[in-house]
Amino acid sequence: MANPDFDPARPNPTFPDLEKWPEAPAPIGHNQPPLEMALLAEFEDALAVKGLIARVNEITEAAKNAPDVDSEETAGAVGDLLAQAREAGKAVAAEREVLNRPLLNAQRALKGKADGLTTPMDLATLPLREGLDAYMAENQEVKHGDMGARVGARETWQFEVLDYGKLPLSIRRHPAVKEAIDKVIGVLVKGGERKIAGVKIFPVTKSTVR
Repeated sequence: MANPDFDPARPNPTFPDLEKWPEAPAPIGHNQPPLEMALLAEFEDALAVKGLIARVNEITEAAKNAPDVDSEETAGAVGDLLAQAREAGKAVAAEREVLNRPLLNAQRALKGKADGLTTPMDLATLPLREGLDAYMAENQEVKHGDMGARVGARETWQFEVLDYGKLPLSIRRHPAVKEAIDKVIGVLVKGGERKIAGVKIFPVTKSTVR
């Protein structure tokens, strides 16, 4: 909750060189539609112009009415349909990438610019935070800054695992832990590992469509 006593225009006698907090101008493009809406419209237009929406719908309907695979003929027909679905998916993904790549590049550039600006500040203020933590650990009464800051103290808990084997089953069998373990095992199996204690590794035959 914002401090009602905080006034960014009020001078701070401890840091007199700090200027008044700047007033934010209206953002560029504030009178334009939201970026996500504009991009979605552009994406849909590109898909429609290239016939990809109709093509995906056509393949979807064909898949719903596809015959059971019970002969060489039906296996080939289903293979053709799967190949067409794969190519349609690639085409849609390619159109998405056309719009998405500049966004990713812009995100990285913006983050780099922001980090380049704030990292020196963060490094400069880190010792101040550590010193304030140490002081407040010994003097926990609330303090107030001249510009409205309220300095308090709160206790937090941290941990260090000393023996993973002694962790309770509720942790070791937690879905998030199992997911992480499965991911590691999957990488090992994909890399050629065939024997892992406590793990059943077996072959599965799947179709390939080219």
